[in-house]
Amino acid sequence: MLSSYISGAEEEKNIVSKLSDRLYSFITKEKTLTIAFYPSIENYVASSIALSALSVSDTRVVLLPTIGYVSVETPTLILDGKTTSIRVDAPYKIHIVKSKKILEDKGNSIRAGLYSTMPSVMLKIFEKTSIITDAMYSYALVFSANEEKPKALDHELLNEAQNKEVVEKYEAALKIFEWHKLPICDALSLTLNPFVPGISGDKDQCINILTSEGVDIVDSKGMFKKIVDLSDKELEKLVEVIFKRLKQKLKASSIEGLVSRTYIITKSTPINVDDVRYAYQVLCYVSELTDPGYIPASMINKLYASYIKSIYIAKARDIALELNNILLGNKLEIVGEKAFIVEASKEIPPSLIGDIARKYLGLSNRIAIVCSGGKCYTSTIELEQTNIPIKLVNGIVVNGVRVESKTYEELLKSIGDTIE
Repeated sequence: MLSSYISGAEEEKNIVSKLSDRLYSFITKEKTLTIAFYPSIENYVASSIALSALSVSDTRVVLLPTIGYVSVETPTLILDGKTTSIRVDAPYKIHIVKSKKILEDKGNSIRAGLYSTMPSVMLKIFEKTSIITDAMYSYALVFSANEEKPKALDHELLNEAQNKEVVEKYEAALKIFEWHKLPICDALSLTLNPFVPGISGDKDQCINILTSEGVDIVDSKGMFKKIVDLSDKELEKLVEVIFKRLKQKLKASSIEGLVSRTYIITKSTPINVDDVRYAYQVLCYVSELTDPGYIPASMINKLYASYIKSIYIAKARDIALELNNILLGNKLEIVGEKAFIVEASKEIPPSLIGDIARKYLGLSNRIAIVCSGGKCYTSTIELEQTNIPIKLVNGIVVNGVRVESKTYEELLKSIGDTIE
């Protein structure tokens, strides 16, 4: 058994090269590959990159999302989660673990720990043997860029993309959906995170509020301005009005949550969203509300890529109205030490309400459980955001990235302790 510690891009590239050679030998011999993965949004994208890379070959690929134990008879690529490890019995396997300093090689199986995101790892694994499409590359960029501190392969991928002018980097930009493309209230009405009560989801109300607060949103020709059209003074006024509303309605204490670093993808966008922050949010929220299976489909067919964005746009207003009702009506119920429950008349993304509650309502280290339509659910996205593992128990069903049950009590039994 070979053991070593992994750190930095060069070390990770060496490890990935070894994994690539081993994987290629497996699939060349067997002509089939199972990709077993913990159903995080990151792993859905990573496995989709692998599927896309192998789609032009004669290799049969099976995607197998799982939380528990599975036994397969084919060579298997295993992608673990950030908080929950899966167990797979296979004749040949490559097991990639998140953020673990380890490399173990036993011939018919190899286990490696990498700090980089799974999509960037998949990109590197297949770049020697497959054609890397624009969709594969841009999806990986979204996840690399959404790391708080991109490391190793993610850091290298972002630098490479900047050098090739595939992305533009902005050190501080308002966290507003389509901030650089749409009129101010069109952009704000589509923005669910940060959530601005009374403005998110409601363009007309946004216009009324900003106008009454003295924000000049119309230019000299009578056209609605974009955020990028504003002068420094006008931008300062807009931020002041948004923050004032967050402070009044959600008790926000600072404007830090309104601005962050971002990258704009300039050439080929994964879901027709070029701001990586919002591409990531759209992927998360649509996957929690519908089916993350649209992701592998979008890698191969651009129509599905457009469809993912259209789902978000179609649901944004209803989600915003539901959030207004929940947050302003104080309809959150704390249960136990790990969770809070939201009774919703329409389905909402657990990671969205969870992020808002932890950011503004002091519910740190608690996950959101949404109960709607006769079932209760959270998601692996929400679990990984809070570093909480999940285990399968009676009554629990994993549906895409959603973890569902008939009652919140059953869900609480499946939630483990927070991982430091």
